[in-house]
Amino acid sequence: MNVTIEKLVEETNASRCVGIEITNKSTKIILEHPQTYCFSGSRKNLPLPSIHPGERVVSIFVKTQGAPRGSVGILSYKFNNKRFFLYFSNPFDYVLYTNEFALHIADESVQTDEDLYKVLAFGSLDPLYKKKSVQSDDSSLKLKGEGVQIVATMSASSKPVIKLQFSEDIS
Repeated sequence: MNVTIEKLVEETNASRCVGIEITNKSTKIILEHPQTYCFSGSRKNLPLPSIHPGERVVSIFVKTQGAPRGSVGILSYKFNNKRFFLYFSNPFDYVLYTNEFALHIADESVQTDEDLYKVLAFGSLDPLYKKKSVQSDDSSLKLKGEGVQIVATMSASSKPVIKLQFSEDIS
């Protein structure tokens, strides 16, 4: 990948968007069968159907032009017999809301849909769920479970970038 996710996001013609870069740092796990759900906004590009070990892919989600809403949604990938979910929210109104993101791992049968959006956006007691608000500084999350480790960071801006690294849990 010659162009950085930061450059792609900067060049995106939208007042609110979220750039996502996923790096598969595992040695043998293939991430596949992506699913997306947009509560607000839309996908600028489709996620790749698979991410092999050592590969890096990017996706961009944008707000609906002219609408007083941000870019809010979920991107997920299947691995083994599980699925990991990345929830993100870049709201239109920073007075009432902040950027936030969450990580979750569940069975592969869990759908990336409005029901899951409500769980991820409003909280869960599941130990395989982590969520964080992003204020003025970049924030990071780490989730371990089901033999994997997921580490993600989200920048604090109107066009935030989420960088996610997926790997086996060797601890």
